[in-house]
Amino acid sequence: MLKRFITTALFAAAISMPSASVIASDAQSMERLRTLANFIQYEYGVSCRDRARGERLSQGQKYTYSTTLYEGNKYYIFAAGDYSVDDLDIILYDEDWNEIDKDTQTDALPIVEVTPRWTGTFYVRVKMYSGYGYSNFAVCYR
Repeated sequence: MLKRFITTALFAAAISMPSASVIASDAQSMERLRTLANFIQYEYGVSCRDRARGERLSQGQKYTYSTTLYEGNKYYIFAAGDYSVDDLDIILYDEDWNEIDKDTQTDALPIVEVTPRWTGTFYVRVKMYSGYGYSNFAVCYR
């Protein structure tokens, strides 16, 4: 539900595509991430943490970040790519590298919603499925 609302409302308004003369950058990715985090905090009453500065990726490249998730909290883990990113994905793994959830949409704003059944270390993998450019991600919870 959150993903559908975001793609219709946010993509159309706050983070629509700029003119072709804009060069992709980490600042664009961070601005998209801030816009999305502010929206989720306001609409869903969550707190955000672990705003991680990502990397410049080419198609097929990825980076991984470890974080602690706590049993019973609902988490919104999301990323934002800059304007040259076509498809960015998030895959969430537990401490044994079992896949917990992943984003399956074809877009530059992947979101995973999860409520862990235990407290532990989890791994957020951000992968550039299509395109190139900068990406950043955040973890929000309630």
